[in-house]
Amino acid sequence: MSFSIQLSTDLVQVDPGASVPLTITFHNRSAEADRYEIDIEGIDPEWKMIPVPVFSAEPNEEHTERVFLKPPRSSESLAGTYPFVVKVRSLSSGEAKTLQGVLEVKPFHHITMDVQPKKGFVSPFRKMNTFEVTVINLGNTSENVQLTASDPEDDCTYEFEQ
Repeated sequence: MSFSIQLSTDLVQVDPGASVPLTITFHNRSAEADRYEIDIEGIDPEWKMIPVPVFSAEPNEEHTERVFLKPPRSSESLAGTYPFVVKVRSLSSGEAKTLQGVLEVKPFHHITMDVQPKKGFVSPFRKMNTFEVTVINLGNTSENVQLTASDPEDDCTYEFEQ
């Protein structure tokens, strides 16, 4: 038994939270019908969706299946490249074919900031307030943040600790 596979592209780019299709073209070169199984290895199982993991192919039939890659829009879906392997295996003979590809997860930026307390007061006896600023990076790539502060009346000065 013999068959061949081909990917629509070997580089798949995706924005986290979006779904991108990958087409696998399959050609059954044998004289017998067979059933085949598709799998994708090397990426998080939650990032892949294979609607038809097992399919049948008649002799000399060319068959196309689509799989979908969808990393979630979260900070755990780090921006970068992830190599993967598409594997198609004959369920009757066990023969397997593999192709390599790369999933490129694009960066997204999402920074939140909180200041505590929300208000400060000064008086002749209390000439200074301390505020705590919390910055959280909810994106999927590292960020450099520069903090600045201003006062519309220009009555205050600000000092930041590193």
